[in-house]
Amino acid sequence: MDNNTGQLVDDPTPGQSNPPNILQQALQAITNLILPTHDELITLLRTPTPVKVVKMFTVGAGGNIGGSVTMPDLSQIVYTAPMSSEAWLHRISISSPEHGPATPIVAPAEILLFGSNGEIVLMVPENASTSQVAPVQFIEGRLSAPHLSPGESLTISGDGLTAGNHIRIDLQLSLVQGITEFTPKTMSPTDLTATNALS
Repeated sequence: MDNNTGQLVDDPTPGQSNPPNILQQALQAITNLILPTHDELITLLRTPTPVKVVKMFTVGAGGNIGGSVTMPDLSQIVYTAPMSSEAWLHRISISSPEHGPATPIVAPAEILLFGSNGEIVLMVPENASTSQVAPVQFIEGRLSAPHLSPGESLTISGDGLTAGNHIRIDLQLSLVQGITEFTPKTMSPTDLTATNALS
């Protein structure tokens, strides 16, 4: 009891402060809903919206796409990254309208996706134990996803397919802006065109 006013005083539990005002709690809850904290806002702004790309290819009379996997110079372009961004390929799906899950395309057919710099992005079938070529889907995490440098193209070649059939490529990718000391790729420590020789 307060000796000055004669009213009862609600003492807080030891180690705790007085409970906040109900009106203050309600206002804070509404504020949190309408205005995210700075950390949440920064995360929201930095998360790029995924871009979806769909491309359909018709298998040629020889059962090839793009001149076959042995002639990558004749490969067909699936997607070209804009000059302003890297493209991170998070999901790659290969399918065929003529071949569903019950009648998949299997080896000895093969499909090769690679960058215009010659880097192999995906090869199906991956090995002898997995003979299915389509339908297949590959999903990679953020940092492990294949990257296309600004202006670089993802291309496709194929062998042993049925002439006149179609191969559909579905991509889900993120466009990421940023410059490092290893941009462009000719400055990368993994550059295969480098002429550095051991002395």
